[in-house]
Amino acid sequence: MELVDTLALGASAFGREGSSPFIRTSSEIMKNRLHRRFFDRTVILHAVMMKKIGIFSGSFDPIHEGHLTFAREAMLACELSTVIFMPERFPRGKPTVTPASKRIAQLETALDGTSFRVLDLSVDTFTVQKTLPELQSLYPDSTFTFLIGSDVALHLTNWRDISLLTQNYDFAVGMRANDSADDIQHAMTTLNVRYRLINTPYSHLSSRSLRS
Repeated sequence: MELVDTLALGASAFGREGSSPFIRTSSEIMKNRLHRRFFDRTVILHAVMMKKIGIFSGSFDPIHEGHLTFAREAMLACELSTVIFMPERFPRGKPTVTPASKRIAQLETALDGTSFRVLDLSVDTFTVQKTLPELQSLYPDSTFTFLIGSDVALHLTNWRDISLLTQNYDFAVGMRANDSADDIQHAMTTLNVRYRLINTPYSHLSSRSLRS
């Protein structure tokens, strides 16, 4: 005769025929334990196997050494498998941006021979609601770290639906020359977001200055 779970209630407590739903035989207990162990190991294995991908969006008009160095340093500091450069075709607030096809060609040339990749999304102007689902669809077995400049970090609170990113993903913040680390800490702490501050020798570089 099989043993029953010692934590189960006695069948007599129910006062009618049939076993209590709380009573489990030894074989059922073993089956549940094996299932639970398999589930736990599957969850752990999935977490280990998930790739950590850096997502670096921007106009990249043009791409320069500051972008590349930031990506390299973030990849090391955040233990990323790669960094995806994601040029925005029509970035808001930049009506005179260089055509996307030219910027993408420049990016592909600059990233040739590196582990970095260029991703041309279907969305012309990025928003969290439109961009995140496409990224999740393209990289279903990955988790993301978003690479942003400190000038962007200071205004993250103004982004619509920013909580979809801050509650689920990490950030790497590249310091710009004129920004304060204390201000960045305050902004990111306000959002309760996990982030890592990245300093490079090229914090003074900007695409705007190179276009001038």
